[in-house]
Amino acid sequence: MANEIHHPEQLTVQKIQTLKPSAVMELFTTISAPDFDEMHGEFKADLGNHGNFLKNLIAEFSTQTSFFNGVWLCKCFEPITGTTGHGYNSFRKSGRVIRKYPMKTSIAKSIYDGKAVFQLDYTAYKTLLGGMNMVDEIRKVRDNLYLGIGSTGLTRKHRFWPMSFTLSGPADPFVGTDKSYLPS
Repeated sequence: MANEIHHPEQLTVQKIQTLKPSAVMELFTTISAPDFDEMHGEFKADLGNHGNFLKNLIAEFSTQTSFFNGVWLCKCFEPITGTTGHGYNSFRKSGRVIRKYPMKTSIAKSIYDGKAVFQLDYTAYKTLLGGMNMVDEIRKVRDNLYLGIGSTGLTRKHRFWPMSFTLSGPADPFVGTDKSYLPS
Protein backbone atom coordinates (compact mmCIF):
# COMPACT_ATOMS: atom_id res chain seq x y z
CA MET A 1 0.00 0.00 0.00
CA ALA A 2 2.90 2.39 0.67
CA ASN A 3 3.73 2.42 -3.06
CA GLU A 4 0.19 3.55 -3.88
CA ILE A 5 0.53 6.54 -1.56
CA HIS A 6 3.20 7.77 -3.96
CA HIS A 7 1.00 6.89 -6.97
CA PRO A 8 -2.41 8.36 -6.09
CA GLU A 9 -3.79 7.54 -9.54
CA GLN A 10 -3.92 3.90 -8.35
CA LEU A 11 -5.98 4.66 -5.25
CA THR A 12 -9.70 3.97 -4.82
CA VAL A 13 -12.10 4.77 -1.98
CA GLN A 14 -11.78 1.18 -0.74
CA LYS A 15 -7.97 1.27 -0.77
CA ILE A 16 -7.89 4.56 1.14
CA GLN A 17 -10.29 3.09 3.73
CA THR A 18 -7.76 0.33 4.47
CA LEU A 19 -4.92 2.76 5.17
CA LYS A 20 -3.77 3.35 8.73
CA PRO A 21 -4.22 6.95 9.93
CA SER A 22 -0.46 7.60 9.66
CA ALA A 23 -0.50 6.52 6.00
CA VAL A 24 -3.58 8.67 5.34
CA MET A 25 -1.78 11.69 6.78
CA GLU A 26 1.32 10.86 4.72
CA LEU A 27 -0.84 10.74 1.59
CA PHE A 28 -2.61 13.97 2.56
CA THR A 29 0.70 15.85 2.77
CA THR A 30 1.76 14.67 -0.71
CA ILE A 31 -1.34 15.78 -2.64
CA SER A 32 -2.64 19.25 -3.50
CA ALA A 33 -5.79 21.26 -3.03
CA PRO A 34 -8.35 20.95 -5.83
CA ASP A 35 -9.17 23.95 -7.98
CA PHE A 36 -11.82 25.94 -6.15
CA ASP A 37 -14.37 25.79 -8.99
CA GLU A 38 -13.91 22.02 -9.29
CA MET A 39 -15.68 21.59 -5.96
CA HIS A 40 -19.24 22.16 -7.15
CA GLY A 41 -22.11 19.76 -6.51
CA GLU A 42 -22.83 16.76 -4.28
CA PHE A 43 -19.88 14.38 -3.81
CA LYS A 44 -20.44 10.89 -2.36
CA ALA A 45 -18.91 10.64 1.13
CA ASP A 46 -17.29 7.61 2.79
CA LEU A 47 -15.64 7.29 6.20
CA GLY A 48 -11.97 6.44 6.57
CA ASN A 49 -10.19 4.36 9.18
CA HIS A 50 -9.78 6.39 12.38
CA GLY A 51 -7.20 4.10 13.92
CA ASN A 52 -8.92 2.24 16.72
CA PHE A 53 -12.16 0.52 17.61
CA LEU A 54 -13.59 3.31 19.78
CA LYS A 55 -12.93 6.10 17.28
CA ASN A 56 -14.33 4.01 14.42
CA LEU A 57 -17.40 3.16 16.51
CA ILE A 58 -18.07 6.83 17.33
CA ALA A 59 -17.65 7.80 13.67
CA GLU A 60 -19.96 4.99 12.52
CA PHE A 61 -22.58 5.86 15.15
CA SER A 62 -22.63 9.55 14.23
CA THR A 63 -22.69 9.08 10.45
CA GLN A 64 -24.12 5.66 9.64
CA THR A 65 -27.09 5.06 11.95
CA SER A 66 -30.68 6.29 11.98
CA PHE A 67 -30.44 7.14 15.67
CA PHE A 68 -28.38 10.30 15.27
CA ASN A 69 -28.13 11.91 11.82
CA GLY A 70 -29.03 9.03 9.55
CA VAL A 71 -26.72 7.52 6.96
CA TRP A 72 -24.20 10.04 5.64
CA LEU A 73 -24.52 10.37 1.86
CA CYS A 74 -22.48 13.32 0.67
CA LYS A 75 -20.95 16.72 1.05
CA CYS A 76 -22.09 19.37 -1.38
CA PHE A 77 -20.48 22.64 -2.44
CA GLU A 78 -21.35 25.73 -4.43
CA PRO A 79 -18.88 28.50 -5.31
CA ILE A 80 -20.28 31.98 -4.66
CA THR A 81 -17.27 34.06 -5.71
CA GLY A 82 -13.97 32.95 -7.21
CA THR A 83 -12.58 32.28 -3.73
CA THR A 84 -15.54 31.66 -1.39
CA GLY A 85 -18.55 29.41 -1.32
CA HIS A 86 -20.79 27.34 0.87
CA GLY A 87 -22.04 23.81 1.24
CA TYR A 88 -23.73 21.20 3.40
CA ASN A 89 -23.89 17.49 4.25
CA SER A 90 -26.74 15.17 3.37
CA PHE A 91 -28.04 12.09 5.18
CA ARG A 92 -30.73 9.48 4.56
CA LYS A 93 -33.00 9.13 7.57
CA SER A 94 -36.40 7.42 7.74
CA GLY A 95 -36.45 7.05 3.97
CA ARG A 96 -35.82 10.68 3.08
CA VAL A 97 -32.78 12.81 2.31
CA ILE A 98 -31.95 15.51 4.86
CA ARG A 99 -29.56 18.31 3.90
CA LYS A 100 -28.01 20.07 6.90
CA TYR A 101 -24.79 21.17 8.62
CA PRO A 102 -23.90 24.11 6.38
CA MET A 103 -20.34 25.29 6.01
CA LYS A 104 -18.40 28.10 4.35
CA THR A 105 -15.80 27.04 1.81
CA SER A 106 -12.53 28.61 0.71
CA ILE A 107 -8.94 27.83 -0.14
CA ALA A 108 -6.97 28.11 3.10
CA LYS A 109 -3.77 26.88 4.77
CA SER A 110 -3.82 23.40 6.30
CA ILE A 111 -3.44 23.14 10.07
CA TYR A 112 -1.35 20.02 9.41
CA ASP A 113 1.31 21.23 6.96
CA GLY A 114 0.53 24.86 6.05
CA LYS A 115 -0.10 24.05 2.37
CA ALA A 116 -3.30 24.94 0.52
CA VAL A 117 -6.50 22.97 1.12
CA PHE A 118 -10.15 23.31 0.15
CA GLN A 119 -11.47 24.20 3.61
CA LEU A 120 -14.96 23.55 4.99
CA ASP A 121 -15.57 25.83 7.99
CA TYR A 122 -18.61 24.78 10.02
CA THR A 123 -17.94 27.42 12.71
CA ALA A 124 -19.55 30.01 10.43
CA TYR A 125 -23.03 28.69 11.37
CA LYS A 126 -24.95 28.02 14.59
CA THR A 127 -25.23 24.22 14.27
CA LEU A 128 -24.01 21.21 16.22
CA LEU A 129 -20.89 20.97 14.02
CA GLY A 130 -20.26 24.71 14.30
CA GLY A 131 -20.46 24.42 18.08
CA MET A 132 -17.91 21.58 17.94
CA ASN A 133 -15.50 23.91 16.05
CA MET A 134 -15.43 21.48 13.11
CA VAL A 135 -13.24 22.28 10.13
CA ASP A 136 -12.58 19.88 7.25
CA GLU A 137 -9.67 20.05 4.83
CA ILE A 138 -9.90 18.54 1.34
CA ARG A 139 -7.16 17.64 -1.15
CA LYS A 140 -7.40 15.99 -4.55
CA VAL A 141 -6.17 12.40 -4.90
CA ARG A 142 -7.05 12.20 -8.61
CA ASP A 143 -9.98 13.13 -10.85
CA ASN A 144 -13.26 12.44 -8.99
CA LEU A 145 -11.50 11.30 -5.79
CA TYR A 146 -10.70 13.56 -2.84
CA LEU A 147 -9.26 12.93 0.61
CA GLY A 148 -10.68 14.86 3.54
CA ILE A 149 -9.41 15.31 7.06
CA GLY A 150 -11.90 16.61 9.60
CA SER A 151 -10.99 18.07 12.96
CA THR A 152 -12.91 19.28 15.95
CA GLY A 153 -12.00 20.59 19.38
CA LEU A 154 -13.04 22.47 22.47
CA THR A 155 -11.88 25.77 20.99
CA ARG A 156 -10.88 26.83 17.49
CA LYS A 157 -7.22 26.65 18.54
CA HIS A 158 -7.59 23.25 20.22
CA ARG A 159 -8.75 20.97 17.42
CA PHE A 160 -7.87 17.32 17.78
CA TRP A 161 -8.49 13.82 16.44
CA PRO A 162 -8.05 14.04 12.67
CA MET A 163 -10.88 12.06 11.03
CA SER A 164 -10.38 10.91 7.45
CA PHE A 165 -13.02 10.53 4.78
CA THR A 166 -13.21 10.42 1.01
CA LEU A 167 -15.37 12.29 -1.45
CA SER A 168 -15.97 10.88 -4.89
CA GLY A 169 -17.67 12.00 -8.06
CA PRO A 170 -18.80 12.81 -10.57
CA ALA A 171 -20.85 15.23 -8.53
CA ASP A 172 -24.63 15.51 -8.56
CA PRO A 173 -26.17 19.02 -8.68
CA PHE A 174 -26.13 21.39 -5.70
CA VAL A 175 -29.58 21.51 -4.02
CA GLY A 176 -29.16 23.55 -0.82
CA THR A 177 -29.97 22.92 2.83
CA ASP A 178 -33.48 22.03 3.95
CA LYS A 179 -33.75 25.12 6.18
CA SER A 180 -32.01 28.43 6.74
CA TYR A 181 -29.21 28.57 9.31
CA LEU A 182 -28.04 31.57 11.29
CA PRO A 183 -24.43 32.68 10.99
CA SER A 184 -22.34 32.38 14.16
